Amino acid sequence: SITDAVNNIYVINNTSVNTLTITSTFDGHTAYPTLATAAIITLSPGASATLSTTVINSAYQIITMSLTGGSNNVAFYAYPNNGTNVVTGGTVMPLTNILFDPSNAVNAGTNRFQPKTAGFYNLTAAAGSTLAVNLVIELRKNGRPMAANDATSTVEWSGANVTCVMYLNGTTDYADVNIRNANFSIISGPGSVYAWTYFTGSLQSIQPVIA
Repeated sequence: SITDAVNNIYVINNTSVNTLTITSTFDGHTAYPTLATAAIITLSPGASATLSTTVINSAYQIITMSLTGGSNNVAFYAYPNNGTNVVTGGTVMPLTNILFDPSNAVNAGTNRFQPKTAGFYNLTAAAGSTLAVNLVIELRKNGRPMAANDATSTVEWSGANVTCVMYLNGTTDYADVNIRNANFSIISGPGSVYAWTYFTGSLQSIQPVIA
């Protein structure tokens, strides 16, 4: 067991794949002014915090926080089956096939990318068809379009892609892809002649949630 004492130093390392929440109150210490006033501090996987005892067994001062760690393995590539149908009103891209997803952030049941690490993500999606259609593709956060692109063809083949840097809070936020504006079947699959339809991305930088 550890006997607490004033000025004891404790280091909290988040070695799990989930975020760690620290509930705190401001007691006048300003060694870490930006975060010391926060009620909730979230440590992403791989992040750490160093605390010092100010009142034995009850109050601890945040000395440092490290926002870099092992969470940069958050990356994924997923795609639907070749021939998946899209309807005019919109179809969420099925993430049926997962090429890689080391942090298990892709849910093939909900067709969402929902990471456990809070931060900024570089996301790219693409969709294509062998038909001449007016195709619209949207990258969405929590169901709301954040970026979109379209392609129109009057002869044959239509394809569009979209890229967006998106902040996801590591808990409730998710990203998905909506394809709409025409009835058609998409062409998909890495390694095929035309790997036109996919959703991919990776963590660009860790950003803790401060509420």
